[in-house]
Amino acid sequence: MEYRDGAPAEHFQTRTVSREKVVAAVFGWVKGEPGRKDPFMWNNIVSCFEGCDGS
Repeated sequence: MEYRDGAPAEHFQTRTVSREKVVAAVFGWVKGEPGRKDPFMWNNIVSCFEGCDGS
């Protein structure tokens, strides 16, 4: 699961095997719940895209 918090440098990813946690996080996002990201460990993935020339 990924989310971007405004700027491209604020692009985060997490992984889980729990479908229920993903559904709860998405519904929390839709409802605007502030703690929806807390159950996960998020990694900034902007470094995966740095230097990419698009080819």
